Amino acid sequence: MEASESECKKDNNPKKQWISDRIWKLIRERHMMKTVGLTEGDVRNRYNRLTKEINAATEENKTAYFDSICQEIEQHSFKRELRDLFKKVRSLTKATKPRILTIKAKNGEKLTSKSDVIEDRKLTVRN
Repeated sequence: MEASESECKKDNNPKKQWISDRIWKLIRERHMMKTVGLTEGDVRNRYNRLTKEINAATEENKTAYFDSICQEIEQHSFKRELRDLFKKVRSLTKATKPRILTIKAKNGEKLTSKSDVIEDRKLTVRN
C-alpha cells in the first residue's frame, strides 16, 4: 500500500515540485471525500474547506519555491557562475514537451493508447 501511494504521488505531477507531502495528503483526503459522495451539507462544507486550504498552501509553497530559485540565480549572478545561472534560468523557462508512448505490437500495429500498451506488455510478459 505504501509503495503504491508513493508511486501515485510521483505520477501525479512531477513538474510541480513545490507541492509538499502535507498537500498531497490533503489532496488524497479530498479525493476520498469526493468518491464517498458530497450529498450531505457537512461533507460538502468540509470538502470546500479542504479545497481552499489546498489552494492556499499550494500558492504559499509555490511562492516560496520560486523565491528560493530566484535567490539561487542572484547568488550565481553575484559570483559570476554563468553556467549555473543559465542552468537555473533554463529550468524555469524550459518548455515541456508531452511524452507520447508508442510501441509496436507483434502483429506490426502501432499502439499509442496507454491501455493498449499495458495490455501488450502483459501479454509479452506472460509468454
